Amino acid sequence: MIRLENIEYYIGDIHIIRDVSLEVDEGETLSIIGQSGSGKSTLLKLILGLSRPTSGRVYIDNIDITDMKEVQLREVRKRIGMVFQAGALFDSLTVGENVGYYLLEHSSMKLSDISEEVQQMLSFVGLPAEIIDRLPDELSGGQQRRVAIARALLSTKPRIMLYDEPTTGLDPEMTDRIVNLIMKIKEPRNVSQIVVTHQIADAFNLADRFVMIDGGRKIFDGDGKRLLGSTDESIVKFLRPFNSVVSKHCELLTQVNGYNETSR
Repeated sequence: MIRLENIEYYIGDIHIIRDVSLEVDEGETLSIIGQSGSGKSTLLKLILGLSRPTSGRVYIDNIDITDMKEVQLREVRKRIGMVFQAGALFDSLTVGENVGYYLLEHSSMKLSDISEEVQQMLSFVGLPAEIIDRLPDELSGGQQRRVAIARALLSTKPRIMLYDEPTTGLDPEMTDRIVNLIMKIKEPRNVSQIVVTHQIADAFNLADRFVMIDGGRKIFDGDGKRLLGSTDESIVKFLRPFNSVVSKHCELLTQVNGYNETSR
């Protein structure tokens, strides 16, 4: 569904992305991890066509979007939902208007039908119908994040979802809700997802595979077991503050492997 080939990206003389290639299959959830400023969010912008690579190619569902004009990119973006770190909701619009924005602007649906779609989507993301007339600043951070996810899902009914630090700044309870929602989105729709995060616990809960970016370079691409077993100095240093999370995941892997051995 997503393929980046030998991507280089500069801003002026600053080398942001250095020869990065990666793929995301249909229905796969990839977590891109790394320190702040390593280039993780830039990769999402390149996938959306919001930024253009200096060299290399970007493919969405086997379509090369690298040199596409904006009008063509709009059609491709209909397959992609994007949830920005701060939610990027329209402050002057109600929750209902935010979630239904695409349908209000780009469809001929009746207002009553749009309202019904909005209410169904709010229910899907676990929000009560009564918030439909509230403004974003009347909501908690976690509620705003769920409204942003609802808007992305209703706007395009996407085959691809991109999340930029979806749980940053949230309390543990709301973090769990967002993580569960992302997992919920994947299954019935077979959606391909990329989650950019530096929250290791969230990454292990969500991802089928991990890519680590360090200084604009891809230094790891593999599953959680390989990530935990890496001896790369940059990876070990990055994981060290999350030792408790890493230990818990190792215990779970041991339990699963032990069960599998017993069952055989």
